[in-house]
Amino acid sequence: PLQIVTSSGSVTAGKAQQISVNAADFLPGSVKHQIVISRNPTLESAELLRYLVQYPYGCTEQVISAAFPQLYYGDLAKQLSRDPQTANVNRHIIEAIRTIKLRQLYNGAVMLWDNGEAHWWTTIYAAHFLLEAKKAGFDVDDDLVNTLLGYINSRLRNKTLVDYYYNRDQKKKIAPKEVAYSLYVLALASRPNVSAMNYYKASPANLSLDSKYLLSVAYAISGDRRKFSEFLPASFSGEESVPQTGGSFYSPIRYEAIALNALVEVDPGNAQIPLMAKHVADQLKNRSWYSTQECAFSFLALGKLARSAEKSTVTA
Repeated sequence: PLQIVTSSGSVTAGKAQQISVNAADFLPGSVKHQIVISRNPTLESAELLRYLVQYPYGCTEQVISAAFPQLYYGDLAKQLSRDPQTANVNRHIIEAIRTIKLRQLYNGAVMLWDNGEAHWWTTIYAAHFLLEAKKAGFDVDDDLVNTLLGYINSRLRNKTLVDYYYNRDQKKKIAPKEVAYSLYVLALASRPNVSAMNYYKASPANLSLDSKYLLSVAYAISGDRRKFSEFLPASFSGEESVPQTGGSFYSPIRYEAIALNALVEVDPGNAQIPLMAKHVADQLKNRSWYSTQECAFSFLALGKLARSAEKSTVTA
């Protein structure tokens, strides 16, 4: 099997930078080198992007996670790929759209696997991806999106609370994380559920920290900047979720990345963004393996931020 070793660094424009490559641990003649240069700081996590794009996924959440960041990182993904098949960004995105359609149930929900049951988080995630893909110019069936949104809206009628574990050993009852994500995606689709938004705004103790960000951004997208400013937390601190491998797949990194992704959408100049972005980027360097949700939302958030920075007229 191939072994891949990566490293990263930066070079100032107009300056020379010497790059040393240590191949002493490999058989002579067996090593191939590749250098990728980009203005995007996410290149530091290039190996995670390659892993996310090329791994042979099967469940709906993973298929979407592999395709979603390529809406922003298509060129970078192509540069990193060593396989012409996996370098076909459009093919990945179209395949993800097809998978969602094939795994949709009669009630509009999406299954995680073939012949499975409705999965609330994956259904919202699918609708989010389709809205972004359509915005990027891909052919997305309106009926497919509408039936997904109909199911999502129907789930908001149930106001039950669930156990939420955070800060290692603390527990409290909160609205499922799917609730705020649903409200955010419905707002993106220009179909805000304002009554549900107001209901949860009136009960902030029933929301996790990331859910408060998503709800506040839902208000901004819906045109209510006053409630956005009122409800937006002052900082992303004081609460760290315990990772979950099922349900809504939350974890500390995904938790902050999804909040950052939403905030960049409506207020790219917000003073919280640089610190949140640095925190997410730094966390991506702490381990050798991350879940597809952690990778996807981190790349989405940092990708949007990089795109916003490219449009800026500020010079250093």
